[in-house]
Amino acid sequence: MQLDIKAVHFSLNEVQREHIDRRLQRFSYAREYLVDLRLTLTREGSQYHVDGALHFRWGATNHLKVSGYDLVEAFDRLMDKIQAKVNKEKEKVTRGSHRAPHRAASRG
Repeated sequence: MQLDIKAVHFSLNEVQREHIDRRLQRFSYAREYLVDLRLTLTREGSQYHVDGALHFRWGATNHLKVSGYDLVEAFDRLMDKIQAKVNKEKEKVTRGSHRAPHRAASRG
């Protein structure tokens, strides 16, 4: 999985960077399902916007966004959303692969 983290209009301090790294380590199970994960952390005034773009191996893409006044809290909420989305997509693909192929009824 390709991981890209970009901070816009501010620089991540060491504490923020360590928190993000720790949270991403717990997310390692999803690496086998994702081609890439792009995180954009933007500061506008006193508010942070945290965006995540996910690209799954089976072609699905998702874009999730969270805003808040605390970067760490907003990032954690985004990661919760991303984890839920990965689990949902994984379930869809897993469930779909166990179904019998649909066959058209033959007309005689």
